[in-house]
Amino acid sequence: MSKKLGKRNAVFIGMSIGIVGQVIIYLGAQMMSVPVALTGVIISNFGGGFAFGLLFAMIADTIDYGEWKSGVRAPGLLSAASSFGAKFGMGLGGAIAAWVLALGKYAPNQVQAPSALLAIEFNFVWLPLIANVVVILLFLFYKLDKDEPQMISDLTARRGNTGIGA
Repeated sequence: MSKKLGKRNAVFIGMSIGIVGQVIIYLGAQMMSVPVALTGVIISNFGGGFAFGLLFAMIADTIDYGEWKSGVRAPGLLSAASSFGAKFGMGLGGAIAAWVLALGKYAPNQVQAPSALLAIEFNFVWLPLIANVVVILLFLFYKLDKDEPQMISDLTARRGNTGIGA
């Protein structure tokens, strides 16, 4: 799909599928239907897989872009930065989920207050949906799909077809 539509558009499609899945989860919760909610989880994760699967290829594209623009190839720095960003994001995501539960007055091993149930719903349905929308908005700035053919051509010529860094 990414070859036909481009990586950015494949991510858009994946995140859009993720949004549809999140809405189905919400509908399943409102209908009190576990099969509908699980179907939403499967659909949402399938859509997320598009983006997460392309992430590493897109990081490689940024490495090539840096070499193309500046002549400096820095795969270690960019890989380390993306790894740090992923770890920081996972930590922040866990903290946000905990903060939302605390705001909802969640109390473990007890019957939950309506505010706690709303916090759980927000964490499970709306927070991932918002994250999908944010990813779509951020990927509006990803323009390497247009430049990639020229970039690959120029880098191949510059390297003298040695395949270094390819």
